[in-house]
Amino acid sequence: MSLLDRLEQLKQRLSTRPQFKRPQSQRAPSRDPYVFQIGFDFGTSYSKCVIRDRDKAFVFSFDLQGKTEFLLSSSILYRDGFFSTNTANQLYPEHGLWYIKMALVELAHRNFSAPVLERFNKAAGAAPGSIKLQNFVLSAALFYLSRALGKIRSFILMRYPDYGKHERDDMFVTMAIPVSNMADRETETLFLRLLKKAWAMACTDSPMAESASWKEMASLIAKPAPALRECKVYPEVSANIQVFLHSPASPGRTTNIYLVTDIGAGTVGQCCFTFYNRDREEDKLNYLSAQVFDLGSSVIDQLCARDYGHDVEYWRKQKENGSEDKHLHRVLDHVSLVLSNNFAAVSLKELTDHLYRGNGLSPDNTVCRLCYILFSGGGDMDHPYHTAILNGLRRKMGLPIREVMDGSYTEQWESRIINVQKPGDLELPKGCESWMKRLLVAYGLSFYDLPGNRFPDETAIVQNRG
Repeated sequence: MSLLDRLEQLKQRLSTRPQFKRPQSQRAPSRDPYVFQIGFDFGTSYSKCVIRDRDKAFVFSFDLQGKTEFLLSSSILYRDGFFSTNTANQLYPEHGLWYIKMALVELAHRNFSAPVLERFNKAAGAAPGSIKLQNFVLSAALFYLSRALGKIRSFILMRYPDYGKHERDDMFVTMAIPVSNMADRETETLFLRLLKKAWAMACTDSPMAESASWKEMASLIAKPAPALRECKVYPEVSANIQVFLHSPASPGRTTNIYLVTDIGAGTVGQCCFTFYNRDREEDKLNYLSAQVFDLGSSVIDQLCARDYGHDVEYWRKQKENGSEDKHLHRVLDHVSLVLSNNFAAVSLKELTDHLYRGNGLSPDNTVCRLCYILFSGGGDMDHPYHTAILNGLRRKMGLPIREVMDGSYTEQWESRIINVQKPGDLELPKGCESWMKRLLVAYGLSFYDLPGNRFPDETAIVQNRG
């Protein structure tokens, strides 16, 4: 028998063999695997979350007294040795620990005299800078993050009850941290270590208790962080710009300089960067300046309470309701002036130090030709924040220059403000379009592949101080 005949005979035998059928319970699901990317914006006052499933994204939300809410308070309660969740979702609850993120940053910087740590010192009965105090802050942060991420994971599982039926179903989480701290590897390591521990706790099958002792949290802090590939941290301002970079309004890779001011409750994060592909390298966000100023919107409330009485909650309501109170406006003017001076003296100086000088070019001229402005964050207000940045630019740089075919002319900095529209791939509950400004960071973090970053101390921009 020839080889060809033997192959034909084998083919016929195989075709008549009974076919094995996988039991129903073992069959691969007919759907594609779920690969959820969780963008978690760990905020000073409130945290936000956007979840992506391939080309669509949706917002983490929950019911609060019959109302759909998306702002999850970043505060917890502490009493008699036990942490508990802030079920009322208040900003400043009784027995509360708030500004946990800021406390972590000060801890990483070993700035133990920072005012934000005073409440933690008192609650823990610990001396400033002591091991006891450091353990308490880390334990509080782990409790908050684990419970917040647990709520988010439960929300996803309720929306997709068949999650886990496909062997390749997966979830990933990216958490934001301030950009100036991201360049500080100690701070980056601290936030990432806490995220990994919190996510490991959130992924347990049984729901987490609404309270836990400091002792229990401290024992978890002492253990090594699990090696989880699902977790990473990313700069807040880099996440912030993603909605613009993915929008039709983006020019793509460009030499434009983007000045982003992100106003949170505790801080104003500010950076300048370009987005371009240099020498065929991968896309990078190239930071020319990155600063964080302790002038967030809650500072306004605190200064009013310190100087003019009432509590911070009273002044928060006055501020948000647009009150004409002369004391409030005196503080608004003060914050605007301080931010404008800091912006001009620090941010703009660092920016111009990173720009090319020579051959008829000057850093100031480059800024006036190429700089565009974005504002974001839950604390964003025209005054004091927009006025501070625009006045600082006018005072330090003059007016922006628009180049056209037949020459150039000056315009106002207001014309350089980029207004970001709601992205088409984000699902928002009906009537909740006003959420978008506070979701920019979380939305940016929801992308699977985020561009790398070069920070000011490693930027590739040529410097010439001649």
